[in-house]
Amino acid sequence: MNKNHTNEPNYTKLVMPRQLVLPLDYGILIKETAPVRLLDAVLEELDYKELQHLYSPKGRKSKVPPHILFKIFVYAMSNGVYSTRMIQQQCEENINYMWLLQGYSAPSHMTFQRFFTRCTLDILMNLFSQLMEAINRHDTLTFNEVFIDGTKLEANANKYTFVWRKAVQKRLDTLPSKLAILKQDIWNELGLDTHCMNDECIYTFLAKEIEVQHMELVQGKGKHKTPLQRLYERAEALYEKRKEYEQQLYIMGERNSYSKTDHDATFMRMKEDHMRNGQLKPAYNVQLAVHSEYIMGIGVFSKSNDTNTLIPFIQQLEEIHRHRFTYVVADAGYDSHENLIWLKNNHYLSCIKPQYYEKAKTRTWTKDISKARNMEYIPEEDAFTCAKGRKLKYAFTRKAENKTGFVSERKVYICESCNRCG
Repeated sequence: MNKNHTNEPNYTKLVMPRQLVLPLDYGILIKETAPVRLLDAVLEELDYKELQHLYSPKGRKSKVPPHILFKIFVYAMSNGVYSTRMIQQQCEENINYMWLLQGYSAPSHMTFQRFFTRCTLDILMNLFSQLMEAINRHDTLTFNEVFIDGTKLEANANKYTFVWRKAVQKRLDTLPSKLAILKQDIWNELGLDTHCMNDECIYTFLAKEIEVQHMELVQGKGKHKTPLQRLYERAEALYEKRKEYEQQLYIMGERNSYSKTDHDATFMRMKEDHMRNGQLKPAYNVQLAVHSEYIMGIGVFSKSNDTNTLIPFIQQLEEIHRHRFTYVVADAGYDSHENLIWLKNNHYLSCIKPQYYEKAKTRTWTKDISKARNMEYIPEEDAFTCAKGRKLKYAFTRKAENKTGFVSERKVYICESCNRCG
């Protein structure tokens, strides 16, 4: 029985030829106010000499000029496109990217990957500095003020591969006593005097003794180790442990911790604490400088405290932009004696919120008689008068040095008599 195929698709209308249209320029279809036009106009003012030097003038030329690749790279980043394959897809489908290519065919993702690999940090910083200069000429961005703030970003590292300075230093301090016991055991077992040797010399000396005696080292159950082999293994373990601890302290530097899977990450207390137990996580302290909604610079630090990042970050920004700032604005996290003294000595104007600004507005703080700011100061006598009417006279100056080497001085005032105060 023949059946009528009523559901057969008809593809005739899909394969009909369409009229071929050849636009003269992709820019005709892009609005005059499109962001890509503004970005292209600003990037045209940059000097790409250093970028051109990455490519040799000899041999085959690049499929797309490097300055065009840089424009596409900047435009893609501004639109949140970070994958090289996605950038390739945009160049094949997005009219804005086609217009930036200026008639060149869409490059492959490997072309972008090779371009990113060749770009050094110095060249990118140079182009970034030129971009800020161009924005300075055309917009409200100036180099007079800088607004600084920071945040902590969790590193892509294992949370449980931490190394702590105190733990390493504690284990390292136990090695000399173990070495002394080993030297005494060598004297008792072998009659060899090793009291003038360190762990490395003892390890090498015992290895030569084993070689001279043509001794075969045994391992495993049922094997009897000689006293020389046992002492050699103890010396080897002691030597290897000392090298391991010293290497860990070297990687740590001035920090108190680091991650084994990411040596640059430091364990910090994060704002996102889902367990609410104050757990430390491997992270980076990222500092941002902003002016007129433009990011003027980013600094990545391994120090968990924002206080110690202000000075190096300002120096880094001024080196990049070759401009000296006049006014520095930051929050209470950057308030410290060292930072304020440095800003004053280098003739900066600053607006930094004091650490105890919010507490100082409370009634408990203003009525606390132990606070020096709540006492009356007598400049003629260099003394304070407390709430009980007693004088606190200057006694001595205390000096303290922090991790950065800054020496702070604090005046100490002692009361005549604090009896019945409270």
